[in-house]
Amino acid sequence: MKPLDSWLLRIGGALLLTTLGPLVPAQAADADLLSFSADVVRSRADKKSPVTRGKLYVSPEAIRGEGPRNGVLVVRIHHPHRKLVHILIPSQKIYSEQTGIEESFPPLPDDPQSPCRTDKKMICRQVGNEMIDGRRTFHWEIATRGADNRESFQAHLWIDPRLKMAIRERYADGLTVELNNIQEAPQSLELFVVPQDFQKVTPASPPPAPGDAPRMP
Repeated sequence: MKPLDSWLLRIGGALLLTTLGPLVPAQAADADLLSFSADVVRSRADKKSPVTRGKLYVSPEAIRGEGPRNGVLVVRIHHPHRKLVHILIPSQKIYSEQTGIEESFPPLPDDPQSPCRTDKKMICRQVGNEMIDGRRTFHWEIATRGADNRESFQAHLWIDPRLKMAIRERYADGLTVELNNIQEAPQSLELFVVPQDFQKVTPASPPPAPGDAPRMP
C-alpha cells in the first residue's frame, strides 16, 4: 500500500466508486456542504493509459459517483448520516448494500483530524492560491518523511474552500484526478435512491459479469 492510499482515496471514473473516493471533501454530508454536480476526469502523465471519465453529484444528505469499472458503469451512493452505501450496476439492474460506513472522504489537510496534523511522517504545506476554471483554490503539497528524515513527494491538492473539497489532485505516479464543469445547484432526490426495479445481490459477492444471473441473498 502506498503512503497515501489509506488517506487520499483515489477516484477513477467518478471519485472512484467502488473505489470511489480522492477528491476530498472535508465532512461529507456536512450541513454546510454545497449541492453541485461535476464531471470527474482521471488521466496519467505518460498519456499511455486511457482517460477515464465519470460523474459526481453532491448534496448535504448524500453523495453519488458514477464511473466505469472493467468496462461496466458502476454507481456508488453514500448516505453518511445513515451510514449506508449502495453500489449499483445499472446495466444489470442490480445493487448491493453496505452498512456502518460513516465517512465518505478523508479530512482536508488543515482539518484537526487530518494525517497532516496527527501523523509526524506526513508533511503538508500550503504553497499558494490558484484559480482553476474561475474557482479559487488553495494549493497544497503533500509529502512523507522517511527514516533518513528525507522528504518524498506524494501529491498536490487544489482545494476549493467553497465546495470543501479538492477539485484537482496530482500524484507522484503521474495520476491526475480533477473535477470539470462544476455546476452549483440542488440535486434531484432521485439520484440518491435505488430504482424499484433493481434486484439486491449479496454484498460479499463480486458484481456478476454481464449476462450472468444476479446472486440473490
